[in-house]
Amino acid sequence: MKIGITCGFNAKENQIVLNKAYIEFAKSGAIRHQHRECSIDILYPTMNIESANIPSYDMLIFSGGPDINPILYGRSTIEADKCDFERDLFELKLLDIAFKNKIPTLGICRGAQMMGIYFGTSLKQDIDSHSQPHKREVPSHPIILNRLGKEILHTIGGECLVNSMHHQCVNLCVGEKNVSKFKDSTWGNEKLSVVGIAQDGVCEMFISKEFPKFLGVQWHEEELSKYNYGHSEAIFNYLLKE
Repeated sequence: MKIGITCGFNAKENQIVLNKAYIEFAKSGAIRHQHRECSIDILYPTMNIESANIPSYDMLIFSGGPDINPILYGRSTIEADKCDFERDLFELKLLDIAFKNKIPTLGICRGAQMMGIYFGTSLKQDIDSHSQPHKREVPSHPIILNRLGKEILHTIGGECLVNSMHHQCVNLCVGEKNVSKFKDSTWGNEKLSVVGIAQDGVCEMFISKEFPKFLGVQWHEEELSKYNYGHSEAIFNYLLKE
């Protein structure tokens, strides 16, 4: 099995930027799913994507990172200096290859937002109360799942706990007046299905309607999996099952 993980790149230091938790998350997820080791490749923005043979990967993980340049979804570029435009463009190209070749793909936080932009959605640029003050590996709020969400996370009940370290999200939010109806409903647009939301209606999990193994989660599953709080086994089983 071969898994690729995206990362940032520090041009001044000439080095990749990636939390090691992503690598451990991928390794442990693959072992739990297939009970064997896997090879992990780091996919960085300055690499030659044409020579990387991306279709040979069994799974891709789009990691978290800085805000995405809002010019990519038609918004103001105020504070665009905090973005990594080279990485943004690289990941859009990588997403296109992954989707066209039907490679199971997981987007985490920024990675999920990148997925949303690839499918034509915008982002809510600043939301409140979604950046927890305590340790990243500790859950901070529940999310509400509809039928598809429960199937993906293998959850009997309609809720599960996640962490939260973001101030933006894919603009597929459910209005607060519709939160109570979400468990028994479908939500999204013509390309994406929302399958999990926060209690304030913020989109927390979605899939592609055309290729449901394109999965975006707004929380940091790689951190939750450190102490078995998370849902990594269910996520890997969902993405990698035949």
